[in-house]
Amino acid sequence: MLGDRTLFQLSPALIFLTYSAIILSFLGGTLWGKARELADGFLSAGLLL
Repeated sequence: MLGDRTLFQLSPALIFLTYSAIILSFLGGTLWGKARELADGFLSAGLLL
């Protein structure tokens, strides 16, 4: 069966969990960067006034 196969001797569940963690950390970093960008924009706008 396909479920019994492994990649580099790793189980499919472990590969899926590792891939999910990488994707979630990328998305979290993207959102964090966007939030910092917005916060910097508000501070800069206040300094211009």
